[in-house]
Amino acid sequence: MIGVWYCERHLIRPPEHPVPNPLTALRSALGDAVLAPDDPRYPAFRTGLFTPLAAAARPACVVQPEDATQVATAVRIARDSGCAVTTRGGGLSTICSATDAVVIDMKARMGGGRLIGDKARMGGGATMGQALAVLAPAGRVVPIGSVPIAGMGLATQGGFGHLTRSHGLTLDHLVEVELVTADGEIRTLSDASTGSEAELWWAVRGATPPFGVVTAATFRSHMAPVGLTVIRSVSTVEAFTEFTAWANDLPEDVCASCTLVTPTGATGPVLFAYVVAPTAAADRVRNALDAACGAPTWQESVALNYSAQPAFDPPGTGEPIAGPIWCAEKCPLLGRVSPEVAVRIVGLMRSAPSHLCRIDFQHAGGVMSRIATEATAFAGRRALWNVPIIGAWAGSGDSPVAPACGRWVSDVWVALDACIVGAYSTEIRPGLPETSREVALAFGPNLPRLGAIKRLWDPTNVFRHSYPLEVVAK
Repeated sequence: MIGVWYCERHLIRPPEHPVPNPLTALRSALGDAVLAPDDPRYPAFRTGLFTPLAAAARPACVVQPEDATQVATAVRIARDSGCAVTTRGGGLSTICSATDAVVIDMKARMGGGRLIGDKARMGGGATMGQALAVLAPAGRVVPIGSVPIAGMGLATQGGFGHLTRSHGLTLDHLVEVELVTADGEIRTLSDASTGSEAELWWAVRGATPPFGVVTAATFRSHMAPVGLTVIRSVSTVEAFTEFTAWANDLPEDVCASCTLVTPTGATGPVLFAYVVAPTAAADRVRNALDAACGAPTWQESVALNYSAQPAFDPPGTGEPIAGPIWCAEKCPLLGRVSPEVAVRIVGLMRSAPSHLCRIDFQHAGGVMSRIATEATAFAGRRALWNVPIIGAWAGSGDSPVAPACGRWVSDVWVALDACIVGAYSTEIRPGLPETSREVALAFGPNLPRLGAIKRLWDPTNVFRHSYPLEVVAK
């Protein structure tokens, strides 16, 4: 079985040996920016993390910097003490916090951004929703993922969303990244970078976490799309086979994503389609969708306001749930989905061990595939689907349903195996039996180059709680 959950406990178990604690030096240098375990702000930080696994970690301390200079100081002190560094940006990552690490909390005081001409200059703690808000007065957008709460982890590792096919990935819109590297230096990376910094610029477009802390990023933008319609539709889960067959050959100006999910109170899963199409073609696309999937049980068509887009969830899935939601998650990238594979996935959805389990099929291809695999560290250019597999349950991390959710995620991965062409690095966890395989899938022919850059820029592995490029690339 894929070690999707059990081995992740290495993030919260006590260390086997004493670890360095740079707290005294950090407090001396940064004062109130440092949250020690005895600081009342420390538990508030932990409980404010998005995932319960991240919240369960007990970092040596948390640094809430107000500028890149303070980030550099914190990284330098942590490195000199032998302590690991993790980064909390937008805050969605499971590995943004780790026991005995120094957490750089960018979200606390380094979010937001500003408009510079037709570009958005965003702080390292900014979310993609904030980037859209900065660009909105100019009538411009940058393609983001499917939700506005993701941060620089998404922006520098991929960014699959509803404009991917027509405008490309979020990371393809980066024009500059300000990065604090393991030596505690602030570096500005762009197409103008030369020498080893040019290599680092290549690496951070697809694989930033092992290389440093993003303190700012600048994105080129597009005029906000007009004349686009969102078709949201609920059908029986069996329609998934026909949906993927229909979506496989759509033009790149149509993005046909879907989620297999069980709405609250429902007796079983449904297919929720989220299709973005030119308004002039919306009736034709909707009729084709209905012809493929059958008459929907619910449907709406609305004009796309990209800065305030309709939710990527069907009606009835947003009700609050008591207690934290835990999950085992994997995210393969797929090529064409065959009918045989689609049928197996429907069967697995029907046997999911928790009503919170879901599988998202985010439509890819199109413009993102026009960029060469070797042009950036991101190697999944030929993917047609980004597929988060989420085995989720409510309650506690050691709930009786947890092992079944882990097995279910593993079974879904195996069922998809014939279609897998890569993996999305945002969901790779260190320390699992399958980590090396997923890293190889995520970076493909780019992996040896990434390993060499890692050894050059982080020889003592300060950012060791990310995916282990230095291990698999030797």
